[in-house]
Amino acid sequence: MYEDLLLSTGGGIITDLKKSAQQGDPTIIIGLGGTGVDALKVVKKKVYEQLIPDNPNGEIPEYENIGFLAIDTDTITTGNGANSFYDLEVAECLSIRVNDLAAKMRNDIAVKKTEFAWLQPELNFLGVVRPARQIGRYCLFKNIDQIIAKISDLRAAVTKRTATTKVNVHILAGISGVTGSGIFIDMCYIIRDLLGRDATLFGYFFMPDVNLNKKEIVGDPLLSEGFKNNGYAALKELDYTMSLNESGDSFSQYYGGERLYSIEKTSVPPVDLCHLISSTDRNGAPINNGYMYSMNVVGEYILSHLVQVQGNPGAGMHALKAHLDPKPHLIGMIQKKHGVNLNYHILGASTAELPTKEIGTYLAGRLYQKIGSGLTENVPTYNDVEMHAKKMGLTLYKITESLRGDKEWRVTGSDAIRWQGRYDFSIEDACDTTVSVTGGTIELTMPETILGPIREWKINNSGILERNFKALTKDLDDFKLIDKGVKADTLVSSVFQYLQNEVVANFEYGAVYAAKLTYNNHAKSLNDYLDGLITTANATASGARRDLKLRLDAIEAAVVECKKNAKKKPKKHVEPMERYKAAIKAYYQNLLEIEIMEKTVEMIAILKKQINLEGYKNSLYPMYFGPLESMLIKLKTTFESNLAYLLNSDIKEMKDDIFVWKMVKFKDIQTCVDSKFDEAIQDDSTEYKNFIMKIMMQYEKWFAGSGTREDNVVNMISSYMGEEFKKLLTASMESYLSDKYEIYNNPARLQEKIKKEIFANGVLAKAEPKFYIGQGYADKIVVKKHYLSVPNTEVNICNVAKTMKKIDVRITGLNDRIFAVKFESGIPLYAYGLIDELEQQYKMGGTGTIGRHLYEITDRNKELNWSKLQSFIPYSLKPSACEDGKEIEKLYHDAVSRGIISENKDNPDAAYRVYELNKADIKNENDFMKDGTLDMSAIKAYVAKLKSYTNSEGKLDTTPAPDGNNNANIKAVKSLVNDGIKVDGAEDFTETCRIDYFIRFRGLQDVVRESLKILDDVDEAIKEATKWQNKGAEREGTIKLITAALCFELLKAEIGKYTYNGVDLWSGTMEYSKFPVYQIYKTFSSDAFTDAARKALENDVHNKLNALEATDVEKVEKVKAKYIDSANTGFINVMQQAAVLPESGDIETVYKLFNGEVQALLNLFAM
Repeated sequence: MYEDLLLSTGGGIITDLKKSAQQGDPTIIIGLGGTGVDALKVVKKKVYEQLIPDNPNGEIPEYENIGFLAIDTDTITTGNGANSFYDLEVAECLSIRVNDLAAKMRNDIAVKKTEFAWLQPELNFLGVVRPARQIGRYCLFKNIDQIIAKISDLRAAVTKRTATTKVNVHILAGISGVTGSGIFIDMCYIIRDLLGRDATLFGYFFMPDVNLNKKEIVGDPLLSEGFKNNGYAALKELDYTMSLNESGDSFSQYYGGERLYSIEKTSVPPVDLCHLISSTDRNGAPINNGYMYSMNVVGEYILSHLVQVQGNPGAGMHALKAHLDPKPHLIGMIQKKHGVNLNYHILGASTAELPTKEIGTYLAGRLYQKIGSGLTENVPTYNDVEMHAKKMGLTLYKITESLRGDKEWRVTGSDAIRWQGRYDFSIEDACDTTVSVTGGTIELTMPETILGPIREWKINNSGILERNFKALTKDLDDFKLIDKGVKADTLVSSVFQYLQNEVVANFEYGAVYAAKLTYNNHAKSLNDYLDGLITTANATASGARRDLKLRLDAIEAAVVECKKNAKKKPKKHVEPMERYKAAIKAYYQNLLEIEIMEKTVEMIAILKKQINLEGYKNSLYPMYFGPLESMLIKLKTTFESNLAYLLNSDIKEMKDDIFVWKMVKFKDIQTCVDSKFDEAIQDDSTEYKNFIMKIMMQYEKWFAGSGTREDNVVNMISSYMGEEFKKLLTASMESYLSDKYEIYNNPARLQEKIKKEIFANGVLAKAEPKFYIGQGYADKIVVKKHYLSVPNTEVNICNVAKTMKKIDVRITGLNDRIFAVKFESGIPLYAYGLIDELEQQYKMGGTGTIGRHLYEITDRNKELNWSKLQSFIPYSLKPSACEDGKEIEKLYHDAVSRGIISENKDNPDAAYRVYELNKADIKNENDFMKDGTLDMSAIKAYVAKLKSYTNSEGKLDTTPAPDGNNNANIKAVKSLVNDGIKVDGAEDFTETCRIDYFIRFRGLQDVVRESLKILDDVDEAIKEATKWQNKGAEREGTIKLITAALCFELLKAEIGKYTYNGVDLWSGTMEYSKFPVYQIYKTFSSDAFTDAARKALENDVHNKLNALEATDVEKVEKVKAKYIDSANTGFINVMQQAAVLPESGDIETVYKLFNGEVQALLNLFAM
């Protein structure tokens, strides 16, 4: 049976009469993994069932602006051109299976390929590869070149005939398995990278419950465990990548391949609109057949943006853009109690349809039932075969006549053998004729004067025979319908012409009858009849061969007669010579008759092949009548099954569900349909002929190779039935609803009924988004968008729809259905009702722990570890879900206290600012040594620069530079989302949300840690620089003090030493005795010189400076002469002697300071 015409499998008669025009935007739809590919098949089927193709009359519907691609590691079921046209074609599928997977993984890990640094070696255990998300990802990497080529080709194909390069890309994937879950994030970024800004990406990610509720998974604990593990890991990664822009993080990856392909750092999310698809209602109850329901929701939602909308035929891309653009803005306006990503959307859909498919299929079944005897029930008898054969001209006489053409080829008449004259050869020539038979071979010799004309006659007629034979035995060029009035030019074409026009088209006989005529295994077929002709022809040829001996005997007798009369008078020659001529002519005529019979046998044998030899070019039965018979019988059983199905109301009631339901039940209108069928139908013979002639005229549509192409058969039959019953199939929706509600001539009342039962309590009520909302989710504020699509042919219904509040009404060409799509935005991932169960399984580990994240720590990947990603469950709601939550919260508060995180003073409600700092130029003491001494002015400037990092409160100084840009210490300013709810007089959730975000945003944490470290380093550097400043000031004070003490003779000078208060400051035995000033400085700075002694000397110096005398200048000059200018004890000599010492730099600094202070005292006296 034809599955796509079977109602029980979702098929049936679908015509273009109820399809909508396309909006025409370039669109690519991609299914990833098993679940994604299943969803893709549903979407493609809806496209082919609901959209008018580019070629409405084509053999196979074409949608050039819509491209489909299935990617999986498993075998993808395709139509291969043999089944329905909405099955996936081979060209629409890309297998990324890796053969000999274990060996290839082992090798790639061993050779340390860069692109596989993330791959866990433990996944390949003793040659057995564990099923994990990383395996799906590995297969993607190994097929990256093919993936790139496919995406690029798809983009070129869907934009080929449009004026735009912009493309809508819909990506369908399950997130709980191995392949789809393992590749969906990479695929999104690869598509973004390849298509660039021209692409808008829509993600449809099937939540774990979609698979967990399937029977085969419910009954397998290990499989269920793996789905939960993978699902939770994938959700963590999805939430992380969907928040890259806000978190300050990025995605990048090197994929390798022949192209050495890589994606550079990007902070855009994987998709522009992320839909979470579930098969569970809000209360956690699984939906009946939820797996297919969820895919139908996605299909209907995508279709709603592919159909042309009345009043705006080119609005597809704009409609999607208008649908997309407000979402971030509206979601951003949702005030929160927890810091989470709300850029997720849930869907619900429901369709109410007229039973158009059922009506069309029922009418087709009734029609087939009516004309069925002509199609499938008649069988030929042997007399029938003989009768039809004779009418086709298949008799020996007709066949040999066709070989001869219009030639009689008799001894007498216009075609007789002629010599030039009565006596063109002599009797002596005739006497030279000899006949011999050796071993069955006949040898007849005669003079050329006799043989020449005979040979010419024989060659001429054999040539005519051969030409006619070749013409008549040509194979059939094709199976196009040959009109009855056209003369067939070959034997097989005359047979085919007769069978088409006189047998197939005749209700008394029919197509199956014709097939049985030509089928060589049928007991009463042309095959047996033609075998009988061959037998007769062979017998005739054998008789002719036997007659040759008689003809030779006659020639020999005539020759003897000629010899007897050769010496007689010429008058005696006439009679024997005439007898001789007659014998010669009869012999050659006999030869030609044998040749004709042999050619006849050969021609009939060829005709047999042309009629029923399998594999022979255009052989009638295997290439035409056999497939035709098979198709018609399959159609018969298909429509019989459909009629039984339709008339079984229990089955039909079971098929209605919450997604597709019938506005009118077929059983309620069957009587009316029967009545209209009887009115519309003609007599059996006429209906049969109309149908079968249409079939034969469309041979190229339904035949392919050695059988029938199912999709074309479905298309052809649906098209025929659509035209045949156009009036019945295009009846208005309103008329059906009037019958349903028994409301006539009262439009207002009918409209109110439609509004209530079809709209409000029907599609809109049943289209509530299906998504299990957990008890822990208390925030119910979401952004809602509801679409209601109604037929453009139903004015009253359109007007009713426009009265619905908060509904976006879309008027389309889908005239047999009303469908609603509900779209809700602002659902956080933690709202998902299975989160606790998934998290528990994730933390328990079990099967599938290794390789469940795309990036895990390996010997070559030490940093990027997505298994450490924070949970999408907010810290404020469940602290235990967030690893190191308390530590990160403290980091947040530390950053706030130092001003690294701060509010936007210009707009306190805006995002908080997170400051990324430039590293400070931290120096050491030696960096400030100048000419052997600390450059105090440089240190002062250095300290000022360090202190510019913070303000007077010790927080980061964010004062802008004079040009309005960030000051030099600030490298960049990041944003921390600040959208928590704050109600006057109530609890303030703003900081709660900021902390939640900060704990999730690893990138911001890294920025804060680095910036805090920079401030800590600055604080330490300031402390160190202050020590240098203090140290320099202390040294300068000491040098100032000892300079005054030496110059004003406050130190006691004794033989070989200086003392003060009994302390030896310098003597010839001390370590630095050669450098008196330096030695006095060292002793003065040591513990030997007490604080009391220092205080006493400071008092002495102070008193002296306050009582200077003019003669004191001489004392200063004396010191200068001795310790600065002297060739033996002065500065130059000291530096030369100190050059070899480790302390040379310090000695030089002390003497320079000393020189400066001496000069300062001299300047004092000069004043």
